[in-house]
Amino acid sequence: MIIPIFKAKIENDKLLIHDKEGWREWLSSLNQKAVEIIVRPFRKIRSSGKLGEAGNQNGYYWAVVIPIIREWSGQDKDEIHDFLKAKFLSERKITIGKSSVNADGSTRLLSTIEFEEFCDKIRVWALTDFDNPIKIPMPNEVSWGEENG
Repeated sequence: MIIPIFKAKIENDKLLIHDKEGWREWLSSLNQKAVEIIVRPFRKIRSSGKLGEAGNQNGYYWAVVIPIIREWSGQDKDEIHDFLKAKFLSERKITIGKSSVNADGSTRLLSTIEFEEFCDKIRVWALTDFDNPIKIPMPNEVSWGEENG
């Protein structure tokens, strides 16, 4: 069973559902059943990197950050990505059954704010960790992607 997620806003202790029709249909499908309700703060999902997508963080990362470092280092884009994850993201422990492993941090799991903090650490590192500083422009200082020509 696919369980939908409904977005809402709380005002004066009242829950204001955005998709009221969908909400009513879902409640109807659960009529006479015991349910569980979870209310949590909204967490914006980071952009996917598709061209033209607002707040395109993945596009910026793969089309601007990685190529600038690649031009300087000559290394493969995936090696650079793995290096940056290992350097700037915390390891995470994954347990399945009785076995546990430590895995590199994942950019996929970062929120919009966390991903920008990750990119900011990379920009500072690139400016300060080398004899010849590498300037990586901010997202609003550069254009990228097919829509630019």
